[in-house]
Amino acid sequence: MRRYYDIPAELDKADSLKQSIFRAVHPLLILRYIMKKSKTKKLPTIQKVLGDIGESFVQKHLSINSDSSVRADAFEYLGLHLLRERIDEDFDYSSEAIRALTERCRNSSKCVRFDPRKRPCLKDDFYKKNYNPILSLDWHNTGDDKFRFYCANKLSKLEVRSYLEDVSPRNQFILDHLLCSSFIYNHYQLEAKARKDYVSMSEVEKKEWNKYWNGHPGRLDFFAKKDGDYYCIDAKVNSSRLSLWQHVRMNWMMKCGYISQIYNVKVKYPDKEKLITTYSEEGVESAIDLVEAELNIINYNYSMSEHAEKIVSDRKNFLSIAQIILPSEEAAEKAADSIYIFESD
Repeated sequence: MRRYYDIPAELDKADSLKQSIFRAVHPLLILRYIMKKSKTKKLPTIQKVLGDIGESFVQKHLSINSDSSVRADAFEYLGLHLLRERIDEDFDYSSEAIRALTERCRNSSKCVRFDPRKRPCLKDDFYKKNYNPILSLDWHNTGDDKFRFYCANKLSKLEVRSYLEDVSPRNQFILDHLLCSSFIYNHYQLEAKARKDYVSMSEVEKKEWNKYWNGHPGRLDFFAKKDGDYYCIDAKVNSSRLSLWQHVRMNWMMKCGYISQIYNVKVKYPDKEKLITTYSEEGVESAIDLVEAELNIINYNYSMSEHAEKIVSDRKNFLSIAQIILPSEEAAEKAADSIYIFESD
């Protein structure tokens, strides 16, 4: 291994002057690099600080005033309580429901990644919490028999595509949320394919595109449950507003029978610089002590976004886009089929 004082082979070893200069200068370059890397980190924007303060404030409120609550922005798949810490089964498919779903998966399609006799979902360990899951969705072999993200993704798609079927047991709340996520993702992919490549767009087209997809994919901040009712909640600080895609989520979930709410946190802070510095050095909890915060809970209504109402009200089209198999997914499934056939031989 080369050390910082080693002389590159390119230098003429016979030239002692060059060697002396290199030995003198090279450590200085290293020191300069280290000093540059160790400079004070860039401070966050006031928007970032206020956003985190608002979310922390709302999270504390929910911990006191709801039966259960959870961060909602990580819910892209079902079965997350087997892959992450601190996720209540109120907001996920139960282990029993996942067992039933894996049986449907085995009966409805090839499990292209495994020999039929060696599928991990046939073993009880599969339904126990995986404390060290590999994050890649395409990484089917984790080296153990536990539930993994590959299966979470595949089972989620299976449920979305069988949304209208009368199947039980299932967590309808999470399924409704996943279907909306699938709609937004597929809609974006179809729109992107229908338009010209972004680089080739005119400036007007780029402006329209960016405005339309601003805030995509529109994740919400929290799910909560109280007295048997499910709540979809987003925290907004001061004059911050929902994006179109957050409107779409709240609208859809309301139409599915849940309660959508905006938690507007009015934050006053006497010293902007001190607030940012405290947040950067000591964290959000210390920053909260420097502000005055007031919570206003706003019940969502359909009139808040005519555009979102138009998108969601066309239920047939909404479901069609959410359940469609994109060309890229179809190609991947065909490729996986060939792998299965190859491995079976």
